[in-house]
Amino acid sequence: MFKGVWKSGQAVDGEYIFNDGLKYGDLTPQTKDAEDWHYCTGDDLRFYTERISGTRPAGNSHFSNKSPAFVLPGGCFDVVEGYYDPKDNAIYSHEGVFLRTPNAKEVKWIKEKCREGKGVENEGTA
Repeated sequence: MFKGVWKSGQAVDGEYIFNDGLKYGDLTPQTKDAEDWHYCTGDDLRFYTERISGTRPAGNSHFSNKSPAFVLPGGCFDVVEGYYDPKDNAIYSHEGVFLRTPNAKEVKWIKEKCREGKGVENEGTA
């Protein structure tokens, strides 16, 4: 969500706020390049919930920013907006509603980078 001040149909001040409350930052002309953005960088890979609530001990790691994490169907991949089912080559919402069909480049990225579900209740976050 973008929350801002508008003049004559143009944003003159504002910030992006993600649905978990994380603020991207002030988008005034002095900070448009987001130099102060320290979330999800090579220096700090923690989820936002870990930044505000602390990290868990080894063996009980976060695999999602949400707690408890969405339980992925077996063989499917977590794509944040829902899950990718390789059997159907489709992305579904967490409620199982069809959202879209990813292209081949996105499928490759999903399979290489995203968490794969085991279809069990307790797969990393509780």
